[in-house]
Amino acid sequence: MSTIKVACWNIYYSDRLVKSGAINTATVQKTRADKVAEIIEEMDPDILGIVE
Repeated sequence: MSTIKVACWNIYYSDRLVKSGAINTATVQKTRADKVAEIIEEMDPDILGIVE
């Protein structure tokens, strides 16, 4: 029997992955996106739901 891995990511909390006090907003957004992508890749879901 096959197994399907389902994951849900709440984007509301993604900003907690980035340290506060950064000056360059563009860099912060890139850093945040990279970290979120890293975590999702580690979870390796077959189905990913994005919620707010």
